[in-house]
Amino acid sequence: MGKIRKHFDPCAYFNPALRTDSQGRAKAPFTMPDTMTTYRVYTVVLDRGSRIANAERPFLVTKDFYLEPGLPAFFTQGDRFRFQVAAFNGTNSSGPMIMRTETEGGLKLSDAARIELPAKTSVKAAVSGSAEAPGPAIARFFGNFQNKQDAVEETLQINSGQVLETTVSFGTLTGSADIKIQLPPYVAAGAVGQASEVKAVLTLAGSPFLRMTDAIRYLLKYPYGCVEQTSSGVLGLAALRGAIQDGLVPGITLAETDTFLTKGISRILGMQLENGGFAYWPGGDKAHAWGTVYATMALSLAKIKGLEVPKGALEKANSYLREQVISAKSPDLLRSYGAYILSLTGRLDRDAFQSIRQEYPKLSREAKILVLLAAKQANYMSAKELAEALKSGTSERPKDSDEDDFQARYRGPALALLAAQKLTPNDPYTGQAAMALMGGLDHKGIWTSTSDTGWALLALAEFFRGHKFSTFPLELAVQQPDGRRQQFTLDPKGFRTFSLDSRILIKNPVIRMDTADRGMVLYKVELTAAHRYRCGRREPRPEGLEEHSKH
Repeated sequence: MGKIRKHFDPCAYFNPALRTDSQGRAKAPFTMPDTMTTYRVYTVVLDRGSRIANAERPFLVTKDFYLEPGLPAFFTQGDRFRFQVAAFNGTNSSGPMIMRTETEGGLKLSDAARIELPAKTSVKAAVSGSAEAPGPAIARFFGNFQNKQDAVEETLQINSGQVLETTVSFGTLTGSADIKIQLPPYVAAGAVGQASEVKAVLTLAGSPFLRMTDAIRYLLKYPYGCVEQTSSGVLGLAALRGAIQDGLVPGITLAETDTFLTKGISRILGMQLENGGFAYWPGGDKAHAWGTVYATMALSLAKIKGLEVPKGALEKANSYLREQVISAKSPDLLRSYGAYILSLTGRLDRDAFQSIRQEYPKLSREAKILVLLAAKQANYMSAKELAEALKSGTSERPKDSDEDDFQARYRGPALALLAAQKLTPNDPYTGQAAMALMGGLDHKGIWTSTSDTGWALLALAEFFRGHKFSTFPLELAVQQPDGRRQQFTLDPKGFRTFSLDSRILIKNPVIRMDTADRGMVLYKVELTAAHRYRCGRREPRPEGLEEHSKH
């Protein structure tokens, strides 16, 4: 049958460094792709004087007889289809053309066809078939016309037709280590043949704040209005001020951060009322309880981070919050927030603390975390008492609450990370909690809202404070088992992304990273795979496996 045509590169040849002789001529030997088409030969010439000229000519590649299948790029398992293969006759003779097919993978095609092929024209032959199994497939078409032959091979993908689901894993590494990827059961249980629908991407970054840049920029640029929005912006940016000052946040300057914080603090103070509380909107005359919590938290943190906050205004706000803490009429979650905020500035007295501490057994998980944070900050509970309360009192799932006007989805996880960092800094869960919180960033690079984003940045800023980050380029090597070792230099303020070999990953879900540097490196593995369903129900997820996003 001769050569099978299977290389169909759209660009036949490219050479940006071709030199001409003294007559302006050049020779460039190359092999044409297997496509039957008219190519555009386009040249641009530059002389030593920077003068430019160009020329263009058509270049026809054809055969007296050839086939052109009208095959789609992919099928879905279970498809039954019919398409056409065009047979071209460039000769002056007519006669019968015999075509047969051959397949590999989960593809089936009708075997043979015989059609009459007139001179100087083309005729289309019908081919039917079915997609039997997912994975890569190959279709070959062989034609014979009056002792002239042509053969064409095309590769395509047969998809499973299942929902593609993406799980994301985050972590930190120092030195040399193995990244062990937890495969979902619908991937781990699948055959290697399913690997064609598994896509895995590894991203490495020298600074965790690189991933947070969009969220920080979101707070800087948000058109602030109410007390929550303004306070959330001050909260997140004040927490990160030290990291920004140290140059750890790419693209964000201390000057623009301080300009925002100064204006934000002034705007918050403009909403403070005579009783110490804060209105929801500028010009309001009634204190908003949750707005006051956010405003006082933002002002307290700004003061701690060295920003100018009038002493009298903060004292009035603290006095208002203390009244909320000791009042049995106030919601427990709000009282718990008040106790924690008062502890940050040393204004939580023991009586106020005990008024909420005695309610501890019936508090929601978020409220319990706040009470423990307040106790730790004010030194009102011993390390043993804190550890016992943390273990026994915050393990249940968070309760749904209608007490909170802002309903911030990621504020609870942010508080859990703050508590873990303060109470159990060496526990592996603490690092896992930080990576899980980073995994909550959506496709816009934020945590769903100003409230979520402000609290998440606060918690992550505290977690990474004191960590050692390299200020010099990192020499790294990444390798999958039995795979190619990739060596590169990582900019400490940049990132690198790698596509992983899904077949190797399914067999052995481990990625080896080697570096002689001791700086922290963050990694993210995004795994996309077809999720199989049975009887209309999806297979159960393993305990502890987080589902971050779907496509």
